[in-house]
Order: sequence, then structure tokens, then C-alpha cells
Amino acid sequence: MFKKILTIFGLVLVLNITTYSQALFQPDNLNFEKGVPGLKPPSWSFSRKLDEAGLVIETSEVNPAEGDFCVLLTNPKENMDSESYDGNALPVYQVLDALPYRNKTIKLSASARIESDVLVSKGQLWVIGRLSKDSVTVTMYQDETPIKSNKWQRYEITFKVPVETNELRIGILLKGPGKLWADDFKLEVIQPTGSIDEPAKEIGIQELKNLTALTKLWGYLNFFNPADNLNTVQNEELTFWAISNAEKVKNDKELISFLDKYSKILSPVSTVNQLQKSHEYKKPQGTLDYKALAMQYKGGPVERADDIYSANIANVFATTRKREASVVQIIDALKYKNKKIKISASIKVQQASPGANAQIWAKAERIASNEYVVATSINTPAMADTWRKYEVDMELPDDIYTIKLALVFLGEGKVYFDDVRIDVIDNEKKTDEIPLMNQGFESLDKSGLPLNWMFEPSVLSAGYMVSADDKESTKGKTSLVIESEMENRIKYPIIGEIYSNKIADDIYLHHPYIYYADNEGTLPKMSSVGFKTPGKPSGYQPNVNDRYTRLASVIKLWNTIKHFGPSAIDDASLDSVLTFAVSKAFKDNSTEEFLSTLRSMLLVTNDIKAIAWSSLKSNDYTFPLVLREISNRTYVSIVVDTTLGISAGDELTHINDQPVSEVLTNIMNMIPGDNLSFKYIKALAEIRAGEKGTSEMMTFKKADGSLINIKLSRTALMQNIFEPRPIQVVELDSGYVYIDLTGMDDARLKDFVEPLAQRGAYIFDMRGFSSISEHFLNFFTKDSIRNASWEIPVYTFPNKENISKSKFGDGYLKGNGKLAGKKIIFLTDERTTGYAEAIISVVKAGKIGKIAGSSTSGSASEAMPIRLYGDFNVSFAGLSVYSPDGKLLFGKSIEPDIEINYEIPNSPNQLDNVIQKALQILKN
Repeated sequence: MFKKILTIFGLVLVLNITTYSQALFQPDNLNFEKGVPGLKPPSWSFSRKLDEAGLVIETSEVNPAEGDFCVLLTNPKENMDSESYDGNALPVYQVLDALPYRNKTIKLSASARIESDVLVSKGQLWVIGRLSKDSVTVTMYQDETPIKSNKWQRYEITFKVPVETNELRIGILLKGPGKLWADDFKLEVIQPTGSIDEPAKEIGIQELKNLTALTKLWGYLNFFNPADNLNTVQNEELTFWAISNAEKVKNDKELISFLDKYSKILSPVSTVNQLQKSHEYKKPQGTLDYKALAMQYKGGPVERADDIYSANIANVFATTRKREASVVQIIDALKYKNKKIKISASIKVQQASPGANAQIWAKAERIASNEYVVATSINTPAMADTWRKYEVDMELPDDIYTIKLALVFLGEGKVYFDDVRIDVIDNEKKTDEIPLMNQGFESLDKSGLPLNWMFEPSVLSAGYMVSADDKESTKGKTSLVIESEMENRIKYPIIGEIYSNKIADDIYLHHPYIYYADNEGTLPKMSSVGFKTPGKPSGYQPNVNDRYTRLASVIKLWNTIKHFGPSAIDDASLDSVLTFAVSKAFKDNSTEEFLSTLRSMLLVTNDIKAIAWSSLKSNDYTFPLVLREISNRTYVSIVVDTTLGISAGDELTHINDQPVSEVLTNIMNMIPGDNLSFKYIKALAEIRAGEKGTSEMMTFKKADGSLINIKLSRTALMQNIFEPRPIQVVELDSGYVYIDLTGMDDARLKDFVEPLAQRGAYIFDMRGFSSISEHFLNFFTKDSIRNASWEIPVYTFPNKENISKSKFGDGYLKGNGKLAGKKIIFLTDERTTGYAEAIISVVKAGKIGKIAGSSTSGSASEAMPIRLYGDFNVSFAGLSVYSPDGKLLFGKSIEPDIEINYEIPNSPNQLDNVIQKALQILKN
């Protein structure tokens, strides 16, 4: 039963999400301030086994070393001899992506104290680096100076991260019974001796030309060159070497010579010259027949694959489908025991991808046995575009039962099969023939498919079509045809082709997008070349104070936008962005200045959610209030600290004596996209967010017209200061239920289905992100409704040419009707984005209830994070989302059926007016 309640609110507490280990993009909650006392600290991992054994890890507010919270590890005495955990140690740890720490010397430090009445008990900092689950690259425990004091002290360990490390685990443990408190973790990179940061300066004309040419060259050779087998550390060192040398080039002749040298380091058969076309790439000796390598990006150049995005080197001969296509017939073979048979078929293949081929597969199944005999034509596949006969021999066992015969197609294109036979052979002569049903595919069913031949539904879902063809045959009138559909084919460059791209006036790069290969990699091999840069010794940590670091970040970001950005951008605009960014990065002198450069570059993406940030700069804290834009003016919508003299409804007029309208305009001008409402939300969040303790002088206009000046400090976590909503599921009035889907997942919502069935009307709040899936809509209809579709671009060519597509989600949602016939309103506003926005598009198309509130963000895509250099990062849209009617949800909002503009509540205990009006609409 729901508790009937109208005006009860509460802050959304941070729930424990650390019951599993998942590598974080960057360190988070190192000071445990994002936690809630008594619960597990967010972003930290622990052993479920130890938790079940009665050992405790929790956020604590008791005497932290700094801030409000720390972490407490408790091992009760009675668990000391427990066999349910290993080594009597209780660890808590954070799992990090090791990429930015490879080859670096790291100092891990933390404050800690311990209480125990057992002398052997102690605490230890520790780190473990892993290449994979079973391959450890570095292990270190704080053995020499363990934690033994009951007073707060600072502890540290120093270690080097091997190049091959993929995952870094940092943590602290309690060994023995007692209690251990820890706080204020820090992870710092120690610069090696001899490190020098290149100072900022104004750029010269020749330097600008050199670096813009290098930038364009860099993108082709780093993103679309499978010969590049450098690891991330080597790639970083080579990039700095290239920037250092490019700056020194004095004329175009030297520039061509340098760029040619640089290109050959990464791509052995490449050339840089002034010719628009260049040499051939002849097949090297030692090349394997069915191996040639190309770069393939699903979404973009991510360095750590996830469920959506990936980057890898692909063998263009390998099929990219989930499975092969096959048609099958089961043949009774009981009377052919111990016989030798020859299976043959006439086959013709029209290849649409390298290596596309057809094969004959046969499996002899045995009586009362799970064992079987297999024969295939895998070593002699059909690949010719002319009719040819292909054969497979098989020795049947003495307990033969049936033969499962499959005609198989792998890859992209079309294959024809005809005249399939199974001959019995004795002394190389045919003595009999095992009968096949419809061996020439002449008999068709009502849908035009060959009778007696079967195929699984998964063949169709993998993107193949099976049919009969009356224009191609070797015997009779028809043949069997299997074809891969065109839309989801992965397009690859031509093997052996040299592609030419302009990188400067009258300067061209020529290189293959596909390299021939042997078992060890591409051919010819990369030469082993040293590329050391003065002031950048091994282990150097790129940083914002270094000019090369800033330029390297610009180079990578510009090429990421050019080759993988979410929108089409003309060359003139791209060149303008590059000239600006290189020139500005040359002279930027702070994190803020360089972030401005990166943000300016992102404007060209037109992606409203595109952002740039520094991992070293925290924006977790805010003032104790929330700001709202209403009719182009900025108001306080909620105040947490009532002692400030500020009230909801007060208007913010100035920040540090600058009109707030000017501040907002400056910020909004640095946000891509066209949705002004969403830009306001982002700009107001940016005004509020910052590092802990920073402050701003603000001027507010009271209801009576008086002005007050207050110096506000950022002392509260952003996650804790927001406009309140009712609890997640609550009955607002008899039979009228409010459900906040931004704090709900499928499993939790499913628990409420039966109680919901007893109510007649629902308000679903979708004003924000949501992890609920679109399948929950099945409850509200008895019909099938069209789903949204998600499309991930697959890049195998540069310059966004010949983009392939990987689709999912398209199709229909089949209604089960458990909650059909109810009155429903979905609440939206400019915060409705990502998955939530995709679901709203399904709601609108399927006419499941009404949508009330204001327009959505117009950005349903998922962000793709990209690491730059020196702890700088960016993200922008990496996939496209389409509404059920086929409209792209990028830059175009979904409009509500009923518009309700937000109004500031008169009291903190009042339901916001959007919920109130939605309730009135349902009642009426």
C-alpha cells in the first residue's frame, strides 16, 4: 500500500552503488563527502563476501580528518577467526582507468587512524594494477610504516604504473579486529627529473602553418592507420616530439621533409609530397591470403570500450554479423552407415565485402550419442562470381542417425546455391545417391521460399534475407539465394589502395587505410625509432602549464570533431576553428583560459550537451540555493540556508557587480546548440558550481524592491541542493499516484505494478535523466507500439565518409495491458534528456497518456568521453536516436501536449505547480 501524503518532501540520499567493481573515468569522492552516514561510500568498491561475513564499510561523520565525512572500516572481534574472508583483511578501494597514469610515478596518500585492543591490528594503504583479471602489473602495500596510531596522521606510498596496466585499484585496508577511519585520499603524479614545461608565447606565421599541417596529418595517421602499433605512452611521446620539431621548421620545403619523416614512423608506406596522387601499395611477401587490417570505430575513438562505444583494428575479411547465414535440411541416413559420401553444390558468390564466402557444412549425428562427425569446405570456400561446383567428403560412422546439411554464407553480399547432391562413393566412384528433398530449389511455398529447407529466425535478425531466384540457376528454373541487407553493412576501404588527403596548400599525405598483414601485424613492419623530446623525459606528466600539452590536446580534439563529430561541418569552418585554437593554445596561461579554448572548439559540433573539463578541477560544490530562469530573469527557486536573508522568489540581479544577464550571455555563448531553455539550465548550473569554499558577491532584489548584497560561498555538494519533489512513489490523492521515474529502474518499478493496478491515474515525472527502459510502457497498452531506434555510426573512413551504421531498439513494443485504460500524464521540461527523451518520443507516438510541462532538451544521445592530454577531457554525442516516426532527436525538442510553465512555490512544503496542474488535469 502507498502512504497517502500531499506535502512530504526530502532530499534524495546517495544510495549505495558500490557493490561491484567498475573502472571510473577519473577519481571521485576521494574525501567521502558525497556519502551518507551509515551507507557505503559512493564510487568506492568492497567485497560482498566480507560484507556478508559481518564486516562493515560505511560513511562516517565521527571526527573526520577534513570536511564533514570520512570512511569507517569495522572488523568486530568475533569475526577475527572467520573463514569466510581471506587473510583477516578488510579493504575498501576505488577502481580507476589506468590510462592517464601509465608510465607515471604516482604518490597515493591519505589521512587515517585506527582503534583496536589487539596489538597486531594495523591499517595499510595499497595499490594493485592489472592488465586483465588474471594479470597483475604492480602490487604495493604500505608495509614499512603501517597505520597504528589512534590519531589522524598522513600516510603515503609511491609506485610506478607499468605501461601495460589497464586498471588501477587504490585503497586502504584494516588487518585484524578493530576500527579504521580514512579520509582525504590524494593521487598525485611525480614529475621525473629533467622535466621542463614549455612556456606560453605568441605564435608566428610559419609556426601556425606548420602546426595546422601537422594537426591534419596527425588525425589520418593516428585514427585511420592500422600500422600504428604504438602504445598510449609511445604515442604521447611521439606527439610531443612532432610538435617540438614542427615548431622549428622554417619553410615549406623543410615542412614537407619533416612531415614525410613523421608519417613514415607511423605508416611505413606513406608519403608526404606536393603530388595529388601517389605510389601504389603492392602486396608484400609473407601476406596472409585472408588477412588485411583496418581501423574500425563504433561511435568514435574511445580508448576504453563499453557496451556502446569501441575502437579496434579489424580484419576486413572477417564477418561483422552476429552469426552466419545458413539454410538447413535434416536427412535420414540410417542405412548409409560406414559409407563415404561426397556432398556437392553449385555456388556463385557476389562479394560486397572482402572475404565474403559460401561454404558447405555437414554434421553426421549418431544414435544415442552427443558425439558427431563434422565436415566443412572451410579450406576451399566459394568466393567466385561465376557458377562453380564445390564438394565436401565425409566418412559416416557405423551408428549414423541423421545428416544435418547446411548451406552457409559468411560476410556481405549475395550467394546463390543450386543442384545440391549427396553421392555415396566407393573406390572413388559413385555407387548410390542419398535422396535430398528439393535439391534444385524448384518447389516453393506460398511465400516464395524453397520447400523442405529451414533457417532459424536468428539468421534474419542478423541481417540476412533468404529467397528463391528465377534468374540465376545451373539446373532447372530457380536457385536458392542468401543476401545480406545493405543498411547495416560495414563499409571498408579498398585493399591495396593508396588514399590521398590534402593537409596544407599544395601538400598531400598518401597512405593506405587498409594494410596487408601476417600473423604478427601489418606489412611492412613499423621501424623502431626513438623520439625523445627535450624537457619531456620518460614518465613526464603533461599539464596545462606546458605549451606542447595544450597543442597536443587541440590536435586530438580538432581531429576527433572532424572525423567523428555528431554533425556535418564544412571545411572552411573546421579550418577557422583550427587556426583559432592553435593560436590561442600557444599563449593560454591557465586552466580557465585553456578550457575556454576547448569549449570554443566544441561550439562547431552544435551538440548542446558537449562539454570540456579538467580532471583536476572540482565543480562539486555550490551555494545553498537553486536558481531558475523565468521570462529571461533569474530567480531563487529554493533556499536551503534560511539564515542568509534570501527567500524563494528573490531575483538575482548582479554577480560581482556584473549584471547577471551579461554573465549568463557570456556563458551561454560558450554552449553549443540552439535550445535556449537548456542553455539557461546549464549556464545557471555553471554559475552555481565550483570548488569548495570559493565565493561570489551576489546582489538580490527582494519582493519589496530593496536590494541586498551577500557574499555566498560554495559549501554544499551540488547533489544535495535541488528543487524538492515528492518521494519516489506517493499517492497524491485517492487513486492518483505520482512516480518519479528519474530515480527509478525497471526492477524497482516492477515491484509497484500490482499496487498501481488498484489505482486509476498516474503522474510520471521525467524531468531529468532516467535509467528506466522503454519496455515499462508495455504495461499501459494492449497493442504493439513502435519503438524508438538507436543508431551508432561505425567509422572505417576518415572525414565522416562512407559511414556504416549499427542499429538497435528499432521494432515494436508488445503491450501486455496490465495497466491499460488508466489516465496518465508524463511531465517533461528542458531537463528531459538522453534515454528519458527517447522514451517520451515513444509515449508521444504511441499515444500513451498526455505529455505536460515544457519542451525537452532536444538531445537524446549518449555522451562519448574522450581523453585529451594533461588531465583535459571532452565529451559529445556519439550516437543518434530516432523517434518512432523516424525523426532525429538531435537539436529538436519534443513539445508537450499540455504546456505548463514552472512557477516558484510560495512555500518549501508546496507541491510544484507543474505537478499540481497535472493532478488537476487528471481529475478533470
